[in-house]
Amino acid sequence: MTTEAWSGAPSPDQRRLTESAHRDLDEVLSALVPFVADTLPALKKSVEQAGIDWPADELPATLPDNLIPDIR
Repeated sequence: MTTEAWSGAPSPDQRRLTESAHRDLDEVLSALVPFVADTLPALKKSVEQAGIDWPADELPATLPDNLIPDIR
């Protein structure tokens, strides 16, 4: 917020921190996109095949084996 409100050129530290934040965000998105695109749909399918409502109001007392797919 302070960087956005500042009308002058960013300092070297501000540039370094901004670049670091962008790299960190790229890493998060590279892990999150496959999770949302592949893992969550696989989990939904597995849950429905196990006869559990999706989304569930609460988790069952015991979960069937192999219900949760590998995330990587």
